[in-house]
Amino acid sequence: MEMYSSFRNRAKIVWTILVFNCIAFVMLILAGGSTDVEVLVSFGALSSNLISEGEYWRFITCIFLHANLMHLGVNAFSLFIFGPTAEVFFGRIKFLIIYLISGVGGSATSYVFIDPRSIGVGASGAVFGVLGSIAVYYYLNQHIYGKYGRGMMGGIAMIVLLNLGFGFTVQGVDNWAHIGGLLSGILAAFALQKHRSELGFGVFGLYFFRIIILALILIGLLLFAARDNPVNSLNKAQGLYEEKQYDASLKQLEKILDDNPNWGKAYLLKGKILSEYIDGYAGRGDLIQAVRLGDKDTRKEAVKLLSDVDN
Repeated sequence: MEMYSSFRNRAKIVWTILVFNCIAFVMLILAGGSTDVEVLVSFGALSSNLISEGEYWRFITCIFLHANLMHLGVNAFSLFIFGPTAEVFFGRIKFLIIYLISGVGGSATSYVFIDPRSIGVGASGAVFGVLGSIAVYYYLNQHIYGKYGRGMMGGIAMIVLLNLGFGFTVQGVDNWAHIGGLLSGILAAFALQKHRSELGFGVFGLYFFRIIILALILIGLLLFAARDNPVNSLNKAQGLYEEKQYDASLKQLEKILDDNPNWGKAYLLKGKILSEYIDGYAGRGDLIQAVRLGDKDTRKEAVKLLSDVDN
């Protein structure tokens, strides 16, 4: 117990992350509530539509946001328990790299596999990555820790399996983020060793390990490329609109909005088409939705169109 207390006293990065997460949560509350979708998105939640439009920074920002006090409390407590050990084992800079890579890996996996209508927040992917990195440390230092190290690896495996099992039985838990974060943390921990020759794989094994990493990266890119991209669908609807194929464009937009009901740009285009194709008031409801859900430029254009309709 005294050893782990010492670890926590030395874990400057862990404490910084915990404080940052708490500040971010308070800011969400002050901005209108941590359960408000618009507030979460404005602060950087994972949003498939916005990431598809190029807002890749959301892969990082979403790991510092939490949907409610329980969500924050569970992740903060887990990081408080396991983070100091990983930070002392790897050092501050490497721990921070592992934490961020795990968080981004979890976010990216979630982006590929979850319902594109969902938004994502939370540090659980990063926490799973921290757990994975600790297991890697004990694995690579079995000659030092022996039976104790193997016991710790077994304990970590049990924690991971129990949490994944819980995630598969409870609605609203993003297990893809957990799995992606765990794998990313494991790979990052292996990659950040001082001497790769000490991994215990031998020359052939080391080349095999690198091939596995490259294969995982390639699979991830293929999954990303294969995923339906709503931006391409919206561009197609825009092209049909410009060709004055209004019915075809509206049909395309209906499908887009069925899958992405919070996409302001899709509502803006639908409102424009209905205003031109039928009459101004036909598109008014969609333009209002564009103002409510869109980004700055979308809201500006929608407000202008609404002003024209009302006048």
